[in-house]
Amino acid sequence: MNEILKRFLTAVIAGGTLVTVLVLSSWGSWVFGIVVGQLGLYEFYRMTGVKSQVGKWFMLGVGVAIWLYLAFFVLFPISIQASQFALVIETNLLVISMLLFSITAIILLFERQVTAPALEMSTLAFGFLYAYLPMVLLFLLSLDPTQMADSLDFKSMEMVRDQHYNFRIPLGILMIGWGMDTAAYFGGRFIGGKKLFERISPNKTWAGAICGAAASIAVGFWLNAMWTLAFSWIVVSVIIAIFGQLGDLVESSFKRGLQVKDSGGILPGHGGMLDRFDGVFLSVPVIYLYYLIRFVLDFGSI
Repeated sequence: MNEILKRFLTAVIAGGTLVTVLVLSSWGSWVFGIVVGQLGLYEFYRMTGVKSQVGKWFMLGVGVAIWLYLAFFVLFPISIQASQFALVIETNLLVISMLLFSITAIILLFERQVTAPALEMSTLAFGFLYAYLPMVLLFLLSLDPTQMADSLDFKSMEMVRDQHYNFRIPLGILMIGWGMDTAAYFGGRFIGGKKLFERISPNKTWAGAICGAAASIAVGFWLNAMWTLAFSWIVVSVIIAIFGQLGDLVESSFKRGLQVKDSGGILPGHGGMLDRFDGVFLSVPVIYLYYLIRFVLDFGSI
């Protein structure tokens, strides 16, 4: 099948399904996050050749535990006692992360096939930070993290933290990324010209990068007019135009160093989850930071 047709059909089927589940409810955003997060992390560990099977499955299990926590303590109504437990967990994430990584390091002590434990531990930890946590941040953005605490209702003794779910936030971020990727692909394919970063990705050109950035910002202006929210879609589109394309290059550098073409084959014509969402992994943490600066620190109407 023609490569462009294959990419188009995959985009229509997968994209249509994704838009539907995101629009329907916050559970759609939850399902999207856990699917991309789990598969992306699995692809990363397989691509990098992680030898510790116990360590790999332990980290994947931690990922499942995080999404189950989000389901039961964010998407479901919880009592005041449960909310106090959630407060302890969420205010000590750094300590919990250190504990989990320490357990992973201890696991490596008992795996004889691991000959370079420091390298193995670095790969396990970095993969989790790179390919997993951004999907959690995207999910939290869809719930408006600045408003979740306001849903605490002392009269009914319950907290419903998904009442601020807004499908426009994750969908808008993905739409900007889709517009950028499409324009970059066709710009590079039909215009060509000077290579952008030939040592890392010989097929990417400056023309493609400029087309991608222009399309990203154009979609941002359109979203600003169509979906008016308290933050600026234009700022978000600029972040994606920069960090989304850098994320593509970063993942290309990983694959080139590991001598693999695609991270997986689950999306025909697009590769794996890492290939499809590499721009999201780098841009979402920056968008999340912008979001918090905009609302928590109240830096004007940017």
